[in-house]
Amino acid sequence: MHGRMPQDATSFDDPRPTAHASEPCPATALIVDERPIVRDAVWRLVAACGVGGPPLFAANPEAALRLEACAPIRLAVVDLFTARYDFRALSRFIALVAPTPVVLLDDRVNAVFAELAQAAGAAGYGGKDQEVEALQTLLQGALTPEPAAASAAGLRLTRRQWEVLRLIEEGRSTQEISDQLRITTGTVKLHVHRVLRATGARNRLEAALIAHRLRAAGRA
Repeated sequence: MHGRMPQDATSFDDPRPTAHASEPCPATALIVDERPIVRDAVWRLVAACGVGGPPLFAANPEAALRLEACAPIRLAVVDLFTARYDFRALSRFIALVAPTPVVLLDDRVNAVFAELAQAAGAAGYGGKDQEVEALQTLLQGALTPEPAAASAAGLRLTRRQWEVLRLIEEGRSTQEISDQLRITTGTVKLHVHRVLRATGARNRLEAALIAHRLRAAGRA
């Protein structure tokens, strides 16, 4: 098993990294879930997105903050049930681990919790009831923003959010975006909300006009 992977649930609150302090630590993933089998499954999804290095596992957000200091973290994935759906505490957690992107996972996608996740500053929200491909896309989107386009436009959008913005420009409905990107309508609404906030648009029409201007200027 990986050198940093705890041997049992009792050790998650007391991480003992095996690497010496002088050795370089590769960027890895921090996965917060109180169930070992779920931690392992989530790690497999994250690893499939190209995240190297041994994962760090934690049974709760408090333990995760102690682990977070052990190695560079590319992505944190937090189970909402494990976090007791405490979005205020999650907002503080997300701020403390910044600029590491944080994805929140729910047992089932819920539009209300999707909005709360977005308000807390999460880089993504998904449900374990989604297809594996959809979850991998969610994780990849959190890992891979479009820095050149975002910098040029003064926006911070993930790759998925740029895709949603382009479909908004084409006049697609929530259901049509959901069908094309193979994500739930709740996830679409989350992305649309973040796109509107990032662009300063009051509605989809304004967002479409902004997207059109960016495309015309060669910046999107």
